Parts: sequence; C-alpha cells; structure tokens
Amino acid sequence: MSEQRVADPLAEAAVAEIQNGMLVGLGTGRTASRGVVALAERVKTEDLKLRCVATSHATETLARFHALPVMDFALVEKVDYLFDGADEVDGGMNMLKGSGGAMTRERIVAWASEKTRLHG
Repeated sequence: MSEQRVADPLAEAAVAEIQNGMLVGLGTGRTASRGVVALAERVKTEDLKLRCVATSHATETLARFHALPVMDFALVEKVDYLFDGADEVDGGMNMLKGSGGAMTRERIVAWASEKTRLHG
C-alpha cells in the first residue's frame, strides 16, 4: 500500500506565501497544526531553507517531528510571516482567539510579525 497525501486547501493557502529564507511563526491549535504539516511538505518538495519559531510547546514538538528548523522563542525579534487559526471571526473582521496556555507567546510572535495570515 502506497502512502498518499490528502490535499488540504486551507493549510496549503496558509503557507502559500512563505518564501525561501523567511523566519516563519507557527501558530497554535488545529488549524495551525495543519499548516505545519503543509509547510513541512513544501520544505521537503521545494527544498526551502527557512527558520521557524513556534507559539507553543505543542507546535514546537510537531514542527520538530516534521523536521522543520525551530529557533528558540527568546532569540526572535522579528518574524517575516505568521500563520495561525482563529476561533471566531465576525462580519466586521473582529477575531476571537482561543483562551489556551499559548496566548502570551501567540501575541508576542504576532506583534513581531511583518505579515500574519489567520484562518477561522
């Protein structure tokens, strides 16, 4: 039986703008985890060279499992691109972000990001 990857359009869209040499912020939660897997696939197939910073221990573990190069959170001053998920987004584009333990790191990385892509 051959291993076949199932397409994930949301995750692929989340990581589509990531370019070689970027420092990428990896969000936390189900949506962001899908993005981590999609990014790892791009790194493998396109031979992208990038660095990552995770917004939670869980995301860092997942990224390392998929062989993404993860930097120490404390060493990051600027992030080129962050992808993450949102729990709710209303018609006025007001976003509700989860209440988990990663909130502080998520906010710091978002603040340091040149560009942020959120999926709800």
